[in-house]
Amino acid sequence: MASTDGDETGFSADGVEQAVLEAEITELRRRIEAAPVRIQKLEAEVRDVKRDLASAMSRNHKLKSTLETERVNAFPFCVRRSTSSHSHHLPTEPSQAPTTTDPSTCTQPGGRCASV
Repeated sequence: MASTDGDETGFSADGVEQAVLEAEITELRRRIEAAPVRIQKLEAEVRDVKRDLASAMSRNHKLKSTLETERVNAFPFCVRRSTSSHSHHLPTEPSQAPTTTDPSTCTQPGGRCASV
């Protein structure tokens, strides 16, 4: 038997440790060889996710614009309260009035804009 440390299996502790280290080296070499392919796959996935995110953001912007337009059409007389010194010059025609979808700035009595 090759054991010098009294191990009954015939394997020395150094031999087991060396086998474990060799297995680890083999695994690390395999991972290094596979890294470029994995990097390419991850980069492609990142590009896909960025494209999906841009598409979703575009859809959200369009939906937000549509929603704001519909709120304005539903409540055409709601105008922004102006904080400028010219607030007394708000237009009297609904088509000329600046519109808002923020209920806290609605000038309608009873805050009718808040029901949107």
